[in-house]
Amino acid sequence: AIVLSDLKTSFEGCLVDAQFDYFGARLAMADTSGKIVIEDQTEVTGKHNTQTISNAHEGAVAQISWFHPHFENMLISGGEQDKLIKIWKEVEGSWQLIDSQQTE
Repeated sequence: AIVLSDLKTSFEGCLVDAQFDYFGARLAMADTSGKIVIEDQTEVTGKHNTQTISNAHEGAVAQISWFHPHFENMLISGGEQDKLIKIWKEVEGSWQLIDSQQTE
């Protein structure tokens, strides 16, 4: 389990959203600078693994959410200033943008 007091992520802006995955094993966090950070902790060693999607959006990330685990490791994010909805997928340990749609 992730112990919130152990998180040492550095955000350039204010934290605006945080969501645990379906199993509660990974925590995705988004900030006002457009960055998304994914934090997980291995059960065996207790060590943290941090992955960052820098510049996920231009400006603040308004909201993030995990897909159901049936769809593997995927996130969806919405940008406040850029008005984009983006779908991210973890591929071989890094996060890749797989789709982006403009909102009105």
